[in-house]
Amino acid sequence: MKLLSKYIQSLCILSVALLLPFFALAAKPDSFEITIDPASRFKINESVNVTIRAVDKDGDTVLDYENMVIIEFEWNFIDPDSYEIPSDGIYTFTSDDQWEKTFSQALKLKEWWTYTLMVFDTSDETVFGRQVIIVDDTDIEEAQTE
Repeated sequence: MKLLSKYIQSLCILSVALLLPFFALAAKPDSFEITIDPASRFKINESVNVTIRAVDKDGDTVLDYENMVIIEFEWNFIDPDSYEIPSDGIYTFTSDDQWEKTFSQALKLKEWWTYTLMVFDTSDETVFGRQVIIVDDTDIEEAQTE
C-alpha cells in the first residue's frame, strides 16, 4: 500500500510538472485594440462593425489568447435602451477567432453623444482597451421620426 501511495504521489508530481509550462505560458495581452468600421464617428441608429484584438505592449497580436472579456461603455449612466452592444457585453475568445474578433453590424447607438467603448479582461482588470465614439447629432430629427 505504501508503494502504491508513493507511485500515485510521483505520478501527480510528474503530471503537474508536465502541465505547468502550458499554464505558465498562457497568453496575456497588455491591452485590447478596438476598431470601429466604417469609422469611430457615425450617425444615430447606424449599425457598425466592432473588432477587438488582444495586443502586447508593441501592438502585436497576442496569439493563443482565450479568455472572457466584458464590453461596456465607460459611463454607467447610459440608458441600456439607447444602444445595442456586441455579444450582449460578454465574449470569450476562442482559437477559431485567431485572436481577433469582429462583431458584424453589432454596435448601434440611438442617441447623439460622445461615448467611450471599453473592453476588459475578466481575469485582470488592468488589461483593457478603449475607443472613443462620436455619434453625430445631424440626423436627430430623422432618427426621431423612424
